Amino acid sequence: MEIIANIDEKDLKGAIDNDVDLGEWIRFAENIVNSVFMGKKLPKGHGRLGDIDFEIKHYESILDNPTPDINRYDRENAPVILKALRMIGTVIEADRAENEGKK
Repeated sequence: MEIIANIDEKDLKGAIDNDVDLGEWIRFAENIVNSVFMGKKLPKGHGRLGDIDFEIKHYESILDNPTPDINRYDRENAPVILKALRMIGTVIEADRAENEGKK
């Protein structure tokens, strides 16, 4: 089984730090276990997980500005390709920090 988990960096560092007392180490370990428990299970047999936002922006720019230097296939098929890219379901949401200020 493959899981994507959002583990707090402080918890991870605290769990591997040799200078924390047992009670504090247990708290870090519990937080990590909870993060794994709340993680997102990836479907069995999933393909590559990639960022298609770049591809979407590429085909949007072709539609906005179909210059002759863009190959004919991309110019002619951009609307269909863009529609297909937008229909692909999201397995893992984008990182919030990555999207700040991009609205």
